[in-house]
Amino acid sequence: MRHRQLASLAAKAAVVCMAVGLAGVATAASPAQAGPTADSSHEKPRVIIQTDGEVDDQNSLTRALLYANDVDIQGIISSEHDHHPDSKTQWAKDIIADYGEVYPNLKVHDQDYPTASSLESVVAEDRTTEATNLVIDELLDDDPREVWYLVWGPFEESSLGDVMTELKGRTEAEQTKALSKLRVYSIFGQSLNELQQATWFPGKLKVIVSKDQFGAMGYGTANSGYDRIAIDPADGQWRSSAWQRNYEDHGALSDNHTGPGDGKPWIHEGDTPSFLHVIPNGLRSVEDPTFGGWGGRFEGPRLDDTHWTDAGVSENGYATKPVTRWFSASEQDYAARNDWANTASYADANHEPIVNLNGANDLSVEPGSTVNLSVSATDPDGDNLSYAWSHYDPASTFDGDVNLSSETGTSTSFTFPEQAEGETVHVIVAVTDNGTPSLTRYERIVITGDGDGGTTPPPPPPPTSLFEVKAMSDGPGSGWVVYTSGPNEGERQWIDEACRAELIDAGVTSTVVVSYQAEIGSLNSPTTWRTCDQLLELADDGGTTPPPPPPTPLFELRVKSANPGSAWIVYTFGPNEGERQWVSESCRNELADAGVTEKVITNYQTDIGSLDSVTNWLTCEQLMPQN
Repeated sequence: MRHRQLASLAAKAAVVCMAVGLAGVATAASPAQAGPTADSSHEKPRVIIQTDGEVDDQNSLTRALLYANDVDIQGIISSEHDHHPDSKTQWAKDIIADYGEVYPNLKVHDQDYPTASSLESVVAEDRTTEATNLVIDELLDDDPREVWYLVWGPFEESSLGDVMTELKGRTEAEQTKALSKLRVYSIFGQSLNELQQATWFPGKLKVIVSKDQFGAMGYGTANSGYDRIAIDPADGQWRSSAWQRNYEDHGALSDNHTGPGDGKPWIHEGDTPSFLHVIPNGLRSVEDPTFGGWGGRFEGPRLDDTHWTDAGVSENGYATKPVTRWFSASEQDYAARNDWANTASYADANHEPIVNLNGANDLSVEPGSTVNLSVSATDPDGDNLSYAWSHYDPASTFDGDVNLSSETGTSTSFTFPEQAEGETVHVIVAVTDNGTPSLTRYERIVITGDGDGGTTPPPPPPPTSLFEVKAMSDGPGSGWVVYTSGPNEGERQWIDEACRAELIDAGVTSTVVVSYQAEIGSLNSPTTWRTCDQLLELADDGGTTPPPPPPTPLFELRVKSANPGSAWIVYTFGPNEGERQWVSESCRNELADAGVTEKVITNYQTDIGSLDSVTNWLTCEQLMPQN
């Protein structure tokens, strides 16, 4: 299971006919956050899965094996769990054995499927030397491809930590080589927090922590009252029992899939988004977490430019929308893979179209110039193809309208906005066949407005900022300043006299307190300050009444029992609604002995002291009642 380009690429004809009209010059440019290669969207990624084998993990592994032709599964590291206390790894080997039964059929549809024995050979028990060496060997080999370490299991100590410890003892050259390839995608922040990351290799370990997207594939089907995992009703048909029946009775592997209506209506595939993120479907999601794809879209980087988190509710009001917006394609794709497992006839199943972009995926153009885009595509089954072009606004740094000349057909064009110099515009073409189920593949073009003809690299993607800003007078007769509080306490920017006069005319005479994330949007950096117009907009929204400066951060923690007899958890409230941390049984017992039987509300700043981040959780000692 080693490096190779997808077989479909060999069939691609390189026809370059991308043109930029007017004075613009089209040149290949680096993407906003460059990946390891210029064409990594079509490269076969390496994957290591860390799992505890809960029901949703088993479902996710079942799906993952059906994509073992598109990715190199180099490790399945399993820990002990209540569902299988006698064996940490046998459950995974059982699923792989079922894969072996349908393997002959899968090979008919793609010769790149690995054997069951090769997959079983990379199953390892968590927290063992075997597991640690398995990961280290991948990171230190001569294969330049990234290694995606997908964290599915909720355990405090794990093989990922063991790998970090091992690397600490290696040479600087080995550390550099390993960390340049390692990418971590942690579902729900399991086995990982920012404190651990900072302790391991600050500024070097690249991590996606997805707190919300597990709900899109798992618990979002339940009426749980947990709003951040609710899914858009428009996407609900793809999580319904009726649709899930398309996966049943498709051979031995499909029998492992437990979905709604099977006695566990609240469990499905909570860990699957991490795997969908790395599937090379043309969306280029592995190049940059802010691009977005089947496995979600993320904001950042934070924490020394190496940490990305969910894009949140910025897409259509649903935290899970970055995943569910692609359900029509990703779920039908999975149904087709089950068909592959169930038939030895190539003609009796559908196969995805092959899309060829006529030109470069990354362009740098003169603002105001015309950008012409085109693709050609073929379908291995001879199906008719449809083309859908769109401006993918959530991933673009340019916040404005992009008017495509056509949203259908093999080509489109648009005028790159004059005001978008230094900004990026993402255009996606989705090519869909009319087979059953209908299958889609993509090309994404990232266009950067550059008056220098492509010599200036695009800016880094904006991080999510969780601090607040105040606009206030620094004293009688002086200019006004913007102060930050929270993680960047004391940073400030002078506001010029003209802006101050405008604010006074608007009735802003003392202080405006706002949240970046809620009212301004994420900033490029803590020193990328708001404009005077933005401050005036805040005044129009009711910021003219000067509230007292808040003495503490705007969130709190509670400790409470999730269910009778279960372990306790820490929930956050406020801007980070729903984030949580499991509290160990021993800590729960200590709290109960101390008389904490229901909940403790703790103020960070007063009782604990400010935290480095919202995922830097309290210790058991800190949760104990303070004298």
